[in-house]
Amino acid sequence: MEQHEVFLREIISNPEDPVPRLIYADWLDDQGHPFGEILRRDWEVPRLS
Repeated sequence: MEQHEVFLREIISNPEDPVPRLIYADWLDDQGHPFGEILRRDWEVPRLS
């Protein structure tokens, strides 16, 4: 199983827990993938309102 699959399984298993999602976002950033920032904003924006 690839690393990103491990992150996705954890996110799906615990959808209300922000930690796996934010760790995955950091990992994506480290890989140079712009989706990391999208994940982070997707989690933060609804909580600001």
